[in-house]
Amino acid sequence: MHFNESWNPFKSKVKRIFNKAIVATVVAILGTVGLSYSAVLLMSTDKEPRSVSGIIVYLLLGTIFLLTGIWLFLTTTGGEAVNETETHTNSN
Repeated sequence: MHFNESWNPFKSKVKRIFNKAIVATVVAILGTVGLSYSAVLLMSTDKEPRSVSGIIVYLLLGTIFLLTGIWLFLTTTGGEAVNETETHTNSN
């Protein structure tokens, strides 16, 4: 039986997992930036009044992005890569 190198589902699965991990990292970093920016706005000592609605928006978006990034990263690296490796090695 001839193995076709151009089509390998294992490589495409690994590439998909790698891309998903990159997206998860970027989303988590954006969440951290949002939370940090809301903290800076909250702790600013300017004489002008603070925009509470702006602080709340950055706080909520930062929290959602951070938790989504962490969840996406954990579900990406949690079991898919291990299960795919085991399936690939056991099929030979």
